[in-house]
Amino acid sequence: MDLLVDKIKKGMLNEISRLPVSLLFDGMRRWSNDYQGIILFTTKRLYLWGIIRTVDSTVLTISNEVTEIIDTLKNNETNVIAICCDNASSNIKAFNGYVEST
Repeated sequence: MDLLVDKIKKGMLNEISRLPVSLLFDGMRRWSNDYQGIILFTTKRLYLWGIIRTVDSTVLTISNEVTEIIDTLKNNETNVIAICCDNASSNIKAFNGYVEST
């Protein structure tokens, strides 16, 4: 199964190479676990980056996930032009905390 996932992600990265993208993070809590759904927007279509189980929805956790994804996209020559989050208060607090702490 991992090979299929890797093949799909590699194909997606090939399609978005050198394109501007926006990231959307959508936080959720299910069965006492925190998750972040990550979607990439281009001018032509949407791509599901993945659903990541996180320890919590703190500024450090979310900013580390964002940084890792941006680094991967940067190495792929993909330009991240925006990072958006849903209305989940934990995501808004995390991004506000990140901005205030830099």
